[in-house]
Amino acid sequence: MFPSSHANRNKRRKSGSHRELHYHHYDGKDTIAQSKILQDVCVCLTGISAVRKDELHSLVSKMGGSYLRDLVTQYVTHLVAEKPEGEKYQQAQKCPHIEIVTPDWLEVCAAKQMRVPELEFHVSQQDPSHLSLHDEDQVYKSDFFNDMRVSLDKLLLPDKVSPNFLFSNCCFYLVGFPPMPLHGTHDTVRGKTLHVQPCTITFDVCRLIRRCMGTIYWKVHKNISHVIVYYDCDLKTRNEVNNLCRNHPNSPSAISPQWILASVERRQIVDVAQYPPMQRKAVNTLKVKRKKSQSLFFGTNSNNNNNSIVKSSIFEGKFFYISNVPQQDALMSSSSRSSNVMFSAEKVERVIISHGGRILSREGIRILQKVPSDGDDKNQKESNGKERVCYVIHLGGSFDLEKILQNDAILGHVFRKNLCKIVPTNPIWLQTCDAASLEIPPSRYETLFVPVSSRPMKRLKKDVKIKVAVTGFVGVERMAIRMAVLAIGGDCTENMSRDNTHLICKEASGPKYVKAVEWNLQVVTIEWLHHIVYSGYELGCEKSYSIQHQVDNSEIGTDTMIQ
Repeated sequence: MFPSSHANRNKRRKSGSHRELHYHHYDGKDTIAQSKILQDVCVCLTGISAVRKDELHSLVSKMGGSYLRDLVTQYVTHLVAEKPEGEKYQQAQKCPHIEIVTPDWLEVCAAKQMRVPELEFHVSQQDPSHLSLHDEDQVYKSDFFNDMRVSLDKLLLPDKVSPNFLFSNCCFYLVGFPPMPLHGTHDTVRGKTLHVQPCTITFDVCRLIRRCMGTIYWKVHKNISHVIVYYDCDLKTRNEVNNLCRNHPNSPSAISPQWILASVERRQIVDVAQYPPMQRKAVNTLKVKRKKSQSLFFGTNSNNNNNSIVKSSIFEGKFFYISNVPQQDALMSSSSRSSNVMFSAEKVERVIISHGGRILSREGIRILQKVPSDGDDKNQKESNGKERVCYVIHLGGSFDLEKILQNDAILGHVFRKNLCKIVPTNPIWLQTCDAASLEIPPSRYETLFVPVSSRPMKRLKKDVKIKVAVTGFVGVERMAIRMAVLAIGGDCTENMSRDNTHLICKEASGPKYVKAVEWNLQVVTIEWLHHIVYSGYELGCEKSYSIQHQVDNSEIGTDTMIQ
């Protein structure tokens, strides 16, 4: 570590150095006790305002670290920068032992009272405003990685998860994960031993599985029950995983790593359907900066060819009925209609066909009637045992399934003859299935996936602008939240910045929550989104759904019980 005594400073001055090296260390006068979180860390800051520098210097000192104003590569272990630019940045890039991180790394270390891995806090080398499609993919993956990294760090804290038998009957096969470190936890650079963080995603996922008595296979094995697919896998690998799951004697479930986290957090095996492997193409659909790819349903009409390209077969054998705007809504004033969310029937149909679905027609009825059955109870199942389903996609306005069945001869015939199960849903569900490349039961998230009678979805008023970030939600639930925000006319971003107006939180914790409070963003629960989707947005409605309000109420309830 760089010497801090006055004698050594004077020695350097006498040696003829033209530039004084300003070295500072915490003087111990602060009321907060000094910790040793960054005991072996020496930080240098670049590209940060003077006021902000003082704050970060104080933070480093309180955590037992030290800092230099000049980048002395012999002593500096971390360069803290907000942008990949400047002389110090270029110099640090040439030194493999110097970690180049954002200020968030220091703040998360302070918030969690532990040194967290630097990997997810590395400074991006490109300006996000000039990202290509491939680069946007990387930004999305980076944010997904960050959320998972934080969850793993939380679960692996001492005494957080004790050894248990949660996964004792599970055999996992990991696909696409980066290799684990093979050589200890130290490395040598220029003869100097440096501490290296070995906690990759792979390493920590394996630790969590083994702590819950799960079995891990690195090659295909007859006992496999779950295939965990890393979010960075390409389409070819994902197709191979699907083939493996179909042809394996155990028919294992393909899941994302978030399934492991959710099961451990809830201390029970959760439904695998809620945590499908993440899809790359979801990035194209969800990134709000690429307006042409925001959604297949939102935005202006296009003159593209109606012929749909088949993407997958997730809806193979499924029938769809597209419910148009009800007559009573068509008679409403233009201003009243414009306040409701309306979807394009043409674009909805295009998505259905692209995933192997069929639009219900007289031909569809003949196909359903050809399937042999033994009585009405079995009439809704195919010969292979799978349930036959017709999804009723409601495009907008008030919803009344009974009236639809009465007014449409084809759908009414299917219902009366009990040819298949009729399931009402909406385009938000369809778009989430499209993003996940998975047929998701609408019952998984009824609030957003199933139309509500006499409560149409409401668009935001023209003068209302919301830009939402999300934390704590994963898998299907996270995708559905994004789709709902886009549907009502808002923006939803994977990364959070000062430009965001709201953060939807699952609980009052995590780095995004800490920054949102610091930046005075509206931090709300998921119930706030449900409210504005079906009741519309009113100024100040966040107060009733504030995450802090929820925490305060729970504390009041606890105090009452104690008394």
